[in-house]
Amino acid sequence: MSIWRPLDAGVQDYGPKTTPGAALETHWRELSANWPHDKRGTFGPLVVPTGNSDVPVHRWFHLKEAFSHKLLGAVLDEIPELDKADALSIVDPFSGVGTTLASGYDLVRSGRLRSFLGAGIEVNPFFHAIGNAKLSAYSTVEPDVVQSVLASVLNDAQSASVNQYDLPTLSTFQNVDYFPREHVERITALRKAVDRVQASDVHRALAAVAVATTVEPSSRLRRDGRTLRRYQEREPISPFATYRISAGEIVDDIRAVNSLPRGSSVAANITLGSSVQNSWASVPDGSVDVVAFSPPYPNNIDYTEVYKIELWALGHVTDTEAFRNQRHETVRSHPSVKFVRDLRYESDARSEDVQKLVAPMVDAIPTKSRYARQLERLVTGYTDDMLATFDAAYQALKPGGYCVYVVGNSVHGSSEFPLMIASDVLMGRLAELAGFSVSKVYVARYLPRRRINSDFVRESVVILRRN
Repeated sequence: MSIWRPLDAGVQDYGPKTTPGAALETHWRELSANWPHDKRGTFGPLVVPTGNSDVPVHRWFHLKEAFSHKLLGAVLDEIPELDKADALSIVDPFSGVGTTLASGYDLVRSGRLRSFLGAGIEVNPFFHAIGNAKLSAYSTVEPDVVQSVLASVLNDAQSASVNQYDLPTLSTFQNVDYFPREHVERITALRKAVDRVQASDVHRALAAVAVATTVEPSSRLRRDGRTLRRYQEREPISPFATYRISAGEIVDDIRAVNSLPRGSSVAANITLGSSVQNSWASVPDGSVDVVAFSPPYPNNIDYTEVYKIELWALGHVTDTEAFRNQRHETVRSHPSVKFVRDLRYESDARSEDVQKLVAPMVDAIPTKSRYARQLERLVTGYTDDMLATFDAAYQALKPGGYCVYVVGNSVHGSSEFPLMIASDVLMGRLAELAGFSVSKVYVARYLPRRRINSDFVRESVVILRRN
């Protein structure tokens, strides 16, 4: 779980610091000066995956970048028009492993909602598969059948031989300092057994979740910020052992959540596609109560890279070209690849307003930095993708509907010339250009930055309303 600082800790407790460029700091303050702010810290523990590892279904796969399963309910508490509603339709265009939509099911199970209709969009095929498998647990599968399928997969894998040509070709799996060869063979045996088992697609998807949980523990690798890092002292765990534990948890959790209250109505599904490149077609215009999401933050993290071992081990990508194409489909939140997409806002009627929003960030990039061009591409590309997201969200929402986003601000460049990207303000202004009004900015927590003196070093929950 991420470390978070309560709001009353302030931002001055790390010794001498550098203040970001005054012009850029003023830019963010002026843009957000008239927005209502709330600094109670209500959302501090909820913008990280607090409690997810202890809750049925949510615990199936640990996504470090996820938020808490309690966040959706807490957001509804802050919106009077929705706090007492018994029916809710929601879209999450950055679904990840399905936390928002699974939380909607939880609200029905608890009796807070009578009806829930959810739609998600996710560009990463591994996350997409995990999310839809989790949603299936609530109503569409039988625990005894799932138990039988999962057991069959393990029995098959334990007795099967593995052809070396079936092993993932990613070099990471070929490095014995990362993965013992025997473990790679066992992961592959499990994946092939999932393909062979006589079962429905839903049951195979649940078995694939159990396989996914074996990949990182079977190695000496651990996700550490923006990369996979090797820990020599880490003892790899047999994939078969991890699979047994995960399979048992999956069956237990399905038994716990598989029945919904009488008279309730629930349906949710996640579409595989890019939310910034026309994947909203399945969402009718003016049909949704809430659009809620947490996009990739502009913090240089390429999530395709960070979760690549699962993508390759589960067969979602099988060669370097497919992997490269997958990376190019993502939000332009990182300069790890040179995206070839045009800036749509340059030919937009709002182009001048967007340029005024972006220019102070570009001007604050140190010209002598060897990363100057990369930072400019990051700033302009991220702006473009977020504007496209808000345009689509505006179209999907009912008049008076709400859009909620969770985002963390980021600092780039050197300690001497830091570039502050206040994503919560940047996105709020883009939302205004798309037709929203900013109802409230909830400062969830301040982020520890030893050399930066700014109260924009924070993570926020922002509530918008469709005008």
